[in-house]
Amino acid sequence: MVDSALRAQAAARHNAEHMQEYLRELKQWESQVKVKDETLKKKASIEKSLPPVRNTTPAHDEGVGEAERAAGNYQFKQGKYMAAIACYTRGMEYDPYNAVFPANRAMAHLKMKKWG
Repeated sequence: MVDSALRAQAAARHNAEHMQEYLRELKQWESQVKVKDETLKKKASIEKSLPPVRNTTPAHDEGVGEAERAAGNYQFKQGKYMAAIACYTRGMEYDPYNAVFPANRAMAHLKMKKWG
């Protein structure tokens, strides 16, 4: 009876030590993640200040890009695919993150049967 109590006490002590070790490792991991998170946040803020690779104009203006998209859509509906392509290309310069411009431009190329 005393022997089983001693074994239970030793097991409880071992489990407590194991739990403490686990918590220390968890805290260490958490601090490493925080450091990496801060590093990535700093890197992201630096990348946001850089101009996009495709953008040839210094101004990033989604409003102008939207106007070019509307003009391109009008030209496309009129069957003036080259003019539509020019509008979509200019729109990409003003709003390079809008995926609609290259998609619409590709459709105009397809309508002109320019496959490559």
